[in-house]
Amino acid sequence: MAELSIYEQKQEITPRLISSTPDGVLEIEYLDAIQIGEMKNPDFSHIAKLLHQFHLFKTDSDRVMCHIDNNPRNYLYDAKQERYYLIDFADSRMDYREWDLTGFLLFWAAMVQRERFKKIAFDFLNGYPALKLVEKQRFADILLENICLFDERRKRFNKLEPYPNPSFVENRSIILAVFNEIVD
Repeated sequence: MAELSIYEQKQEITPRLISSTPDGVLEIEYLDAIQIGEMKNPDFSHIAKLLHQFHLFKTDSDRVMCHIDNNPRNYLYDAKQERYYLIDFADSRMDYREWDLTGFLLFWAAMVQRERFKKIAFDFLNGYPALKLVEKQRFADILLENICLFDERRKRFNKLEPYPNPSFVENRSIILAVFNEIVD
């Protein structure tokens, strides 16, 4: 079970594992934290570093441990400790880091208006320490595939954002534009 093994590593980026049962039930410590989607101004550069730290959990050539479920609910901020945390590793797997980078940005593309999203994408991608390891063509290909998967999952689980965002289609093109601007 990937999720249990991640918590057992006792990384600073995850809450502490309190107990686990043979049937896969995990009890983790309570954090007095909020989801980053509820924050007024999350530090996206710091969040990119957090995700990179998770990617370093396990690497194999150009594949890393990916979180995959990059919903903002899975990123927490504890103001008292001034720390960000990751939770919910049920979908985690070894894959290309581009899956997490594009997946994280797709959630925000659906949630915020164009001008704010452009800054989020820039801060997040520019803050990712291993961006030089990201291949341009693979990033573009995975972005397109991730868009299809993202839309399919949102429809299947009826998880439309509470406020329809008229900028979401344009925001998706901003992801690749900002990426290319940074790496070129």
